[in-house]
Amino acid sequence: IIPKLGGIKVNEVTTEDIQRLINDLVEQGYSYSQIQKVYNTIGQRYRLAIQQQRATFNPTVGVHLPRQLKEKENNTVTALTKDEAKLLIKRAREKYENGTPIYPRGDLIVLLLQTGMRVGEALALQWSDINLEEKYISITKNLVTVKNEDKTKINPQTKKPFATTTIIQDTPKTSHSNRKIPIGDSAIQTLKNIKVYNGKFDYVYANSKGKPTEYRTLERMFKLMLKNAGIKNKYSLHSLRHTYASLLFAQGVSDRYISEVLGHSSLAITHKVYIHIINDLKTKE
Repeated sequence: IIPKLGGIKVNEVTTEDIQRLINDLVEQGYSYSQIQKVYNTIGQRYRLAIQQQRATFNPTVGVHLPRQLKEKENNTVTALTKDEAKLLIKRAREKYENGTPIYPRGDLIVLLLQTGMRVGEALALQWSDINLEEKYISITKNLVTVKNEDKTKINPQTKKPFATTTIIQDTPKTSHSNRKIPIGDSAIQTLKNIKVYNGKFDYVYANSKGKPTEYRTLERMFKLMLKNAGIKNKYSLHSLRHTYASLLFAQGVSDRYISEVLGHSSLAITHKVYIHIINDLKTKE
């Protein structure tokens, strides 16, 4: 928001300015939910400014969000089957004949499957957030990748400014996202596996330099694991979260508990996202 609107006085920002910002985000490939956050943030600030008599109108009124992206996202809830999840875990833990893991950080993918964390929450996770004795993970932070506006940050390989940069947010996606996720013995074992090679770093999802692993790096490993496991369906890292939820639904876990563990802002959100899974289960009953 700041690079586009930061230099304009509050009362001089127009609906057209915000619409151009939204359109630019669409062209840059941002998701509907990300674009909606920008829209909501601007709208909230203007409502406050009007209350404080610092602005006379809200320029977000009349701005059109890309509904086609919303419809696309609402139709992309994909989850691995139970058998596919087992195949993925088996592949993640396979080793060469000399005992060296084929995927040194394969358990990072498994942990997403076993906890239902958002990817950003996992990438920001630190060992201090984990309580193995009481068996829970505290979600208090979120990692987001944004366009790099600091042109002084040069990529040593390309000799050009980095295209993106990562930011650790002190708060997760919403107030409900700040939560504790119960973990079972399988997830605890996965964490112990990860600690063998990442225990010396603060971040659970640390790269070899101790910095948070980038989303694209994790995604590349996930895609390779799917391919080598013979799983042909197209899944994203977010599918692991959906798989976690789907397995809980299949086990008869209550909707409210699932909603709380996933960190949804309301039970209605959980029902909206997983309505197809819920209806399928009711049909089978």
